[in-house]
Amino acid sequence: MSLQRIFQVTYIERLIIYFLVAALFSRVVLEFTLGMWWYKSTQPKLIFLLALIVVDHGIWVLRGGLRRIPPDMVAIGLVTFFGAITLHGILIGAAWGEGPVALMDDTFPLAFLLFTVLRGVSEPQPNLDGMFHRVLWWTAIATIVSIFFGMAGLARGLPTKATPDSIALAMYTALYLALLATEKNGRLLTIHSVLFWPVWIFGIEDLNRSTMAFLAVGSLVAVALRFRVDTAGALFALVVAMAVPLSMPMFLVEGSKTHSRIMTLVDPDLRESSVSLQSRNIEARDIDRALKHAGREAEIFGLGHGASYEFRIFHQFEPEHSHAHYATAFFNLRYGAIGKGYVVAIGVILLAVCFFCIASRTPMIIFFGMMALTSFIYLFTYANFFNFLFGLPLVGLLAPFRHSARGFT
Repeated sequence: MSLQRIFQVTYIERLIIYFLVAALFSRVVLEFTLGMWWYKSTQPKLIFLLALIVVDHGIWVLRGGLRRIPPDMVAIGLVTFFGAITLHGILIGAAWGEGPVALMDDTFPLAFLLFTVLRGVSEPQPNLDGMFHRVLWWTAIATIVSIFFGMAGLARGLPTKATPDSIALAMYTALYLALLATEKNGRLLTIHSVLFWPVWIFGIEDLNRSTMAFLAVGSLVAVALRFRVDTAGALFALVVAMAVPLSMPMFLVEGSKTHSRIMTLVDPDLRESSVSLQSRNIEARDIDRALKHAGREAEIFGLGHGASYEFRIFHQFEPEHSHAHYATAFFNLRYGAIGKGYVVAIGVILLAVCFFCIASRTPMIIFFGMMALTSFIYLFTYANFFNFLFGLPLVGLLAPFRHSARGFT
């Protein structure tokens, strides 16, 4: 696709393209070509992604995009809410003496979310069916290429992995489930059914709990929606969905990360001794300790953007740790008790997006609903998944997409 063609599609399509290009940049260039450890490729991949998005926003602003934003109550509500969170974090962080770089580290995901809402509501009314088919194929190809270079890298002894990029895998899963929910039996559904399950099999040894939960819940939702278009196909899909968990032991290696995560869910003793689960609880504990040490105001308003805390786990000590997995802990550090209210509100917004979008009969809108569903699930395990989607799950409720959809509630 030429550069001119890329800028002829909607910004929302380009945002998805940027996610996929960044995932391939990490897997093909950083991991396969340069031999970088996949865990350490996260930061340069994010910088590469941000550069693509910043250039796009810059071009839009220079073309006068900020002067052509139509009124939309949903967009106004989202901008007001997330704008208030952004302002809260900046002001409190600055009051605690955080520098510009530290402030921006927490501010840019929210700023990009706001831009996504503004760009989305400014789009001309899109052809959602054409958009869906393009995005479906782009994501499928990028996911397969990612797996191919991951396997090739492992064959060369490189510190990479076969599992696709988490956001690319989540998007392809959401797209396939939207297709399953709406497409009558045909070649497109057959092709992607053949592609989809091997993608999961290749990544089965390193699936996190949220991804497994999304596949389970999303599959049940898609099968339920399929009864609207194909009863026999829905019954068959239901049988397949029930058979998948039973067949997992055939492909799952004992001792793999996925196997260990499943065992911690079913075995209380393993759950108590799980390092990853303990570390998340310790994060919450140390954040509470840092807020209490900072005073009553910090407990209420948090430490703002750029905040850090002393993190202790086993023999490890980090005096300026800024990350937290659980959304409640992540927001508690930055926004205090008020932040926990923000988390509840974000959860309600995501569930509302999920409900209204999934009720549609348009696959692209259902895709946004599925992305809202997986974002909601990730709030309980990894808040940055929602943060680094930059508002993509919220797009389905914006006026141009709402008005283009069929059967929108």
